[in-house]
Amino acid sequence: MKNRKTWRLISAALAIVMIITLFAGNDAYAASENDRYEGSYNASSILSKYSLFIRDDLKAEGWGAHIISSIVAGGSYNNLNTFGDVALFPSYIGKWESGRVGNGQSAGKNIDQTVYYGEKTFRSYDWDKNIGIRNPNYMNVSKAFEKLTEQSTVLRDMSEELDGTVLDLRNVRTDVYVTIPKKNLDSLNILVSDYSWFRNHILCVSVTGCNDGTVEFNGYHISINGKNIGNHFRFNFPGGELDSQLNLTGMNLYWNFPDAKGTVEVQGLAGHILAPRAFVDMKGGNYEGGVIARSFRTVGEAHFYPSSLKLPSKKVTPTVTNTPTVTKAPTATNSPTPQPTATNSPTPRPTATNSPTPR
Repeated sequence: MKNRKTWRLISAALAIVMIITLFAGNDAYAASENDRYEGSYNASSILSKYSLFIRDDLKAEGWGAHIISSIVAGGSYNNLNTFGDVALFPSYIGKWESGRVGNGQSAGKNIDQTVYYGEKTFRSYDWDKNIGIRNPNYMNVSKAFEKLTEQSTVLRDMSEELDGTVLDLRNVRTDVYVTIPKKNLDSLNILVSDYSWFRNHILCVSVTGCNDGTVEFNGYHISINGKNIGNHFRFNFPGGELDSQLNLTGMNLYWNFPDAKGTVEVQGLAGHILAPRAFVDMKGGNYEGGVIARSFRTVGEAHFYPSSLKLPSKKVTPTVTNTPTVTKAPTATNSPTPQPTATNSPTPRPTATNSPTPR
């Protein structure tokens, strides 16, 4: 009896220690109004964490505008649907007007659904487990967009012009940076040995001649291996989960709009859009890839395909290795002319899976 009583006392003491340790650990990692974003403002780093990174207002219209990952909106945020089901990093909203945080159960990932905000007019339900933390100083969105605008220009300036509409990367094993005039964008056909090319390398296509007008980015016209990216990309890109709505293996296809100051109208997006000075209007289709923009409106569902390789932020001298083949439009009779040069592959960044919360 004495031994049994002793063991009971020991067990009770251990339980108390475990409870104290648990609460101490929670307090040590609890989000607070003093937290600050400590990550890089490099576009690829941002797009490894967030589906949407918007300087001003972010408006998601309709019940279909579900966002499964983390977001940043420096201005107002409105959504009838939810965001952050598989958020791996804290979100930030300047003025939270509507839009609940998701249930956080999807795919069983190590999620971080913290939401910092500057102002909140949205009234959370009593049963909401995430009502956010007022912390207007968490992220300097203006500074971030200064850096992103500079980087967008750098990516254009270090690229070679694509003289044609077919970009053959089947024998290329390095990163590729090209420019294309907006009038040729609809006819672009990218050839790769398989879709995992975009897991292992960067392709950055800078679209020029946009300026203050409206440019159309139609993923149902742009193609990879002859199939349009609007319907086929997510089901061909390996490693998808949740019916290919989530893919944490790393995807490094970028569409850069360095001089766009008006509107970029998008349908059927695959890849990341970098348009730091433009209003991006997602007019239809789900999208596999993130968006960096001045302001943003969407009626589609944002799927999370984070980047995993680091984009340069300063101009580098390209090194030619297995130059991609560029073919002119079908009516041309001249032989294909090699155009874009490629850079050495950058040091891979870790994917966003189970990443620690930036503090």
